[in-house]
Amino acid sequence: QFHTGLGDNDMMLAKANPAVMQSLIKDFPDTPIVLLHSSYPFSQEAGYLTSVYNNVYLDFGEVFPMVSRDGQRNIIRQVLELSPTSKVLWSTDGHWWPESFYLAVIQVREALYDILAESVTNGELTEIQAAKIVENMLYHNSNDLYKLGLPPNPPLLSTTSNSIITPPPTSTAGVNIHTLDSLVNEGTKFVRLHWVDYNNRIMYRVIPIERLQDMLRKSPRAGVTVGKLGFSLVDGTVAQGLLGAGDYFMAIDLDSLRPPSYANGHAFAIGAFQEKELIAGEVVYSDLCPRRTLKRIVDEAKIKDGLQFLVGFETEFALLNPEHFTPVNEHGWSFSSAIPGGSKVAEVLDEICENLKTVGIVVEQYHSEIMDGGYEIVTGPLPPVEAVDALVLTREIMYQVAQKHGLKASLIPKPVSNKLGISNHTHISIKSPETKNTSEGQLLTNVEASFLQSLLDHLPAISAFTLSSPASYWRADEPNFAGGKPVSWARDNRLVPVRLCGSKESGWNFEVKPVDGTSNPYLAVAALLSGGILGVRKGLELTYPDMRVPRSIVDDHKQKSVPGSYEEAIQNLWDDKELTAFLGEELVQGYIAAIDLRAAMMKKLSTLEESKEPEEPEEQQKRWIIGRY
Repeated sequence: QFHTGLGDNDMMLAKANPAVMQSLIKDFPDTPIVLLHSSYPFSQEAGYLTSVYNNVYLDFGEVFPMVSRDGQRNIIRQVLELSPTSKVLWSTDGHWWPESFYLAVIQVREALYDILAESVTNGELTEIQAAKIVENMLYHNSNDLYKLGLPPNPPLLSTTSNSIITPPPTSTAGVNIHTLDSLVNEGTKFVRLHWVDYNNRIMYRVIPIERLQDMLRKSPRAGVTVGKLGFSLVDGTVAQGLLGAGDYFMAIDLDSLRPPSYANGHAFAIGAFQEKELIAGEVVYSDLCPRRTLKRIVDEAKIKDGLQFLVGFETEFALLNPEHFTPVNEHGWSFSSAIPGGSKVAEVLDEICENLKTVGIVVEQYHSEIMDGGYEIVTGPLPPVEAVDALVLTREIMYQVAQKHGLKASLIPKPVSNKLGISNHTHISIKSPETKNTSEGQLLTNVEASFLQSLLDHLPAISAFTLSSPASYWRADEPNFAGGKPVSWARDNRLVPVRLCGSKESGWNFEVKPVDGTSNPYLAVAALLSGGILGVRKGLELTYPDMRVPRSIVDDHKQKSVPGSYEEAIQNLWDDKELTAFLGEELVQGYIAAIDLRAAMMKKLSTLEESKEPEEPEEQQKRWIIGRY
């Protein structure tokens, strides 16, 4: 090891240039020579030496945290201009203060992620390649050169797996980076570990935060065991054909950690369903997990197709009086009278948004909606998995804050008979290396056009994931409900199932309207993305016209329609073999079994003897839905 580059003021900087060692390096070709301290400010010279001499290695330590943020990233760029990644090592070079070791680790992770993510985005590396570069630089190269024989902890990526690089925790909207340690220091006592079942019931287990810390000291994962019936249980009944025996391990996803908000001392996190036992020392994820399914589809699209997505949501909900579930008011869309200053409703909405800000979720706007007691919160776009995680937390905050103020927040598709209902419009934008437009004067790139064509082709089947309960079709008689209407898209027509929003300059996004709050959002987004990705892989041409002018007459009698009933949606999904195969046949079968059980329970309510019940069957179903959504 040789000290090169920066050091104390008694060092002659010109003599610390590794280039002066060239004769020594040549004289001892069989002796490994490690250049320390990134050789800064001679990092390029050091990179050159590692590229032309087999025995030269570069340790790019000490510049973390000695050099500025931009400087750190420039040093990594300079090193990687020529240096083989198999010959770059890293050490903290921490000294004197324990914090110097910790800070160096945090900063090098962030800097490597920024540089390598840029290369992945530009198509220079795949995510698997980027992840292996990090493994080599931070672990393998030193372990091999110094013959340390240290086992990896936690287990590293397999080059044959579909695992991808996990970004370091980053701040969102001004919220600080959060880890279990930082949350403990801030007074957090518990973590609510959430998951969402097939029928969109938000579930969680409360775990003492010290328990999770202790588990991570002993194992690469921390969490709790959950019965395999956790995806499909409806009021104590397991869906036919799904496992009722056995356990999963629900591992905390540390990147999903959010600080306490509505529940003092309770942080929020999302769990990942894994097989209970490690197999050959490796974690195996469940193919039936909704969140894992979405992550798989997003990761594969990025690696195989160069596609990246952003997803945003319009969360519509009703504020109801809890005793009889009647709306808090009868005001309409964006009416100022619907949010009177100083009212309980205004307090609830403001507190929801303040809580969202606390946990780092960006609120773009909120307003009253057209239905009685209806409101909408629009949250900013995020990558798909993170976006749905944020949606789950948005709904939890919405439910909890309303209850705190003596109200009931509900996603029920139609809270009041003969009045307009509620949906949860989903916005999807696409980023890809493809920038060519379909033809001169066209709005969309080839990739966007292919995605839209295929999304519309599969929309009748996708609706089984986005309009997933009989309650979804209570809105079938509404003019702005997509169910039963021709599959179509338009730029400026709000009455079509898919609307093109944005502009050519700022970028387009597809607003998908047939989505509601009874649907599992991980599977809903997974199905929407899958439908479009299939078309990108085929290079489909967009043949659906822009329906800017509303039409009540379908020109082509063969044109598909968004299903107008639950039964039709399920049959469409069974019939769409391509979409089913893409999502996974086992998952689709289990999902249908679970939502069919919910549908059967709703039907049972409508056939009960009414002699002892003053409510109509439809009202019983509504109370059942409101109690769960």
